[in-house]
Amino acid sequence: MSAQARRERKAPPKTGGGKQNLLVIDDHPIVRESLQRLFESTGRYSVDLAVDGDDAKLKFTPGNYAVVLCDRNMRGNPKEGDDVIRRIKTMAPTQKVIMLSLTLPKGERDSIGADDYVDKAAHSDNIIAAVDRLARQTN
Repeated sequence: MSAQARRERKAPPKTGGGKQNLLVIDDHPIVRESLQRLFESTGRYSVDLAVDGDDAKLKFTPGNYAVVLCDRNMRGNPKEGDDVIRRIKTMAPTQKVIMLSLTLPKGERDSIGADDYVDKAAHSDNIIAAVDRLARQTN
């Protein structure tokens, strides 16, 4: 595990206060922290962060997260997110997962297994709406 992953590693997700738990997996600190602020500012979500697929593997436990948001291109590997999503879906087939990507050819979407795909450049309202929609399906 990288030193950065150790610094950002959190305790297991909180379940109190009626908030739903999210896991954001992205290797860019600005993206991770921006998404954390965005979702926590709604008052509906508690957010855990993972810096890459290895960190996500340590933090993900089936049943802990309403929705997982996963970047596709991490650490220079343009498809690391694909592998992370497949691993999560193998462990927890009903887990709701959103893939975040700047570029994702339509033909590749079905083979990855995410429940939704959001362009990283999308307006914050669209990102929240996608998470809200999937989070409602987990209730």
